[in-house]
Amino acid sequence: MSKAIVHICKDEKFIQIAKHQFNKVYNQRNLYYIIVKDTSQSPKHVTVDQQTILIDYNDLHHISKKYSDNTVFIFHSITNNLITFIDAISKENRLIWMFFGMEIYNDESFYPRKQLLAPITFGLFPSKKPGFTYQLKNAFRPYVRIIKLNLPLSIKEKKIKAFNRFDNIGILHREDYLNIIKLGRIKKSTHFEFTYYPLELIVDVNEGIITDKRNILIGNSGHISNNHIDVFSKLSNFRLKNKIVIPLSYGDTNYIKKVKENAAFQISSQVEFLENFLSLEEYNQILKKVSVFILYARRQQGVGNIIALLWHGAKVFLSKENTFYHYLKRLGVIVFRYEDELSELSINQELSLDEIRNNREILFTHLNEERLISKLKEQMDSIL
Repeated sequence: MSKAIVHICKDEKFIQIAKHQFNKVYNQRNLYYIIVKDTSQSPKHVTVDQQTILIDYNDLHHISKKYSDNTVFIFHSITNNLITFIDAISKENRLIWMFFGMEIYNDESFYPRKQLLAPITFGLFPSKKPGFTYQLKNAFRPYVRIIKLNLPLSIKEKKIKAFNRFDNIGILHREDYLNIIKLGRIKKSTHFEFTYYPLELIVDVNEGIITDKRNILIGNSGHISNNHIDVFSKLSNFRLKNKIVIPLSYGDTNYIKKVKENAAFQISSQVEFLENFLSLEEYNQILKKVSVFILYARRQQGVGNIIALLWHGAKVFLSKENTFYHYLKRLGVIVFRYEDELSELSINQELSLDEIRNNREILFTHLNEERLISKLKEQMDSIL
C-alpha cells in the first residue's frame, strides 16, 4: 500500500510553492490540511482544491486518529498549538519538519534575545525572560522528576520532546540544520534538503541584468531581528549616494514605530518605507533597482529576498552569525560580512557585471527548479 503524504500547515505564502513542488513529485498522494481561524472563509494565500482541506486547531485530534501507520506527516513549521497533536501521532509514522526559523530563534529559552539582537536594538527592547524563581524551577525540573516521576513537562521540555519526534528536518542549507539540532537538543534526525524558493518561481531567470540601480534596501520586514536601528547608527557616519528603502509591511507595531523614528534623524539620505503588501511581481520590480542589500539578522531569515536580490545583481551584506551567509560563501557566491566589510567605500561601490554573472551561475546551478524537484523526489523515494 502506498503511503499517504499529509501536510500540516498554516495559510502562509510559502505553502503554494511547496504544493507545486510536492505535487510535481507525487501528485495523487499529497493531502494539505490548512489551519485557519475561520474554515468558512477562503484562505488568503493558499489555493483550495481537491487536495486541500481547511481546518482549525480543534480538528487536529481527529486527524491523528484518521491515518494508519502507513503515513508520512510533513509539518510546515511547528507552533506550540501543534505539540499535543505531534505527540498523539503513532510512532510508526514518518514525521518531517520543514523548519521556518521562528520555532527556535523566536523562543528565548532556546535562542537568547541578547544573541538575536544587536546591542542598540537590545538596549531598546531588552529580554522579557520570566522571573528568577521560575527559571530556577525549570532548571531543576529534570532532577526533581527523578523523584517525582509524574511531574509535568515544562513548555520547553514539551517542545524538545516534539522536536525529537521528527525523523527529518527540512531546510535548504546544512549549516542551519546543524544549528537547529544543537539549539533544539535534537538527538536523532536527518537533514532533508528543501527550500520554498526554487529560482524560477521567485524571479524571471530569462531576464537580463538591469544596471540602473539607485536604492539601498535595509532588512526584509518589520521584525525586530533585522536590527535596523544598529544599521542606522553605522550608516549615520557614511555619505550615501543612493536612497534608502525599508520594507515594513509586517512585523511588530512598536518596533516599526521606533524604526521609523530613528531613520528620520539618523539617516541623511532620502528614506522610503514599504508599508503595504506587494505582489511578487511588484516586489521584484523594486528589488531590480537595489544596488546594496543590508540584512543584519543574526539568524537565517529572508532567504527568498536574499536569493532574489543576488540574482538581480545587488551587493549583499549579511551578518557573520547568519548561517545562510556561510552557505553562500561555501558555494562561492560573492557576498559580504556586515560586521567588518560594510564601509562608506563598499556601500557606494556596486557589483561588477562579472560578479553578478558569477552569482547567477552559482545560484542557478544549485537552486534551479529541476534540480530541487529531482532532489525532493530522491529524498521522498527513500522515505516512502
